[in-house]
Amino acid sequence: MMSNYDYAVVNDKIPNAVKKIEGIIRSEHLRVPRVIDKYKKIIGE
Repeated sequence: MMSNYDYAVVNDKIPNAVKKIEGIIRSEHLRVPRVIDKYKKIIGE
């Protein structure tokens, strides 16, 4: 079922699907659990 996933990308036009997937990857790199320790060090927490 689609509701079990976080993202949905329709692969009808390859260039558009690639852009969407690249956007998902960029977003995942910025998720708070992934960056919180780095930012805490920067602000001195």
